[in-house]
Amino acid sequence: GKSSVFNLPLLGSLFSALGSFPVERDGSDFGPVRASLALLGEGELLAVYPEGTRQHGPTIQPLQPGAAYLSLRSGAPIVPIGLAGTEEILRSGRGPLPRFGRGAIVAGPPITPPERTTRAVPRALVDELSDELRVALQSVFDRANALRSGAQGLSTTP
Repeated sequence: GKSSVFNLPLLGSLFSALGSFPVERDGSDFGPVRASLALLGEGELLAVYPEGTRQHGPTIQPLQPGAAYLSLRSGAPIVPIGLAGTEEILRSGRGPLPRFGRGAIVAGPPITPPERTTRAVPRALVDELSDELRVALQSVFDRANALRSGAQGLSTTP
């Protein structure tokens, strides 16, 4: 999670208790990368926010390279998750507490990273996997928004 959140007494303690660790968004700290790779190497699940921050609107923005890099480096698949309704719940300017509201979550099929032929992770592969992930995230986000709005006939399977 964003490192500044860990400075807040209650949230920082809660996030740490849930297994989260602080990440500097400028990419200057390799500790979180090592911790993430260790978790993935042990077969643990890892939640990564590939957009790097909360976004607004119906379009998935360009992704940060971290999720694709971790997947390529570890061989772990990426499961794209679309969350709809979080803008309403976590809207800024409504006070310090989140508001309850209707939301929807859709998980897409796993994206398996291509096998690498070298130890290094080429930037071109990271960019290619990030692009594939962005398309998949847009798909699950659109489906989550449709579910949230009550679209008729929408299948709940990927």
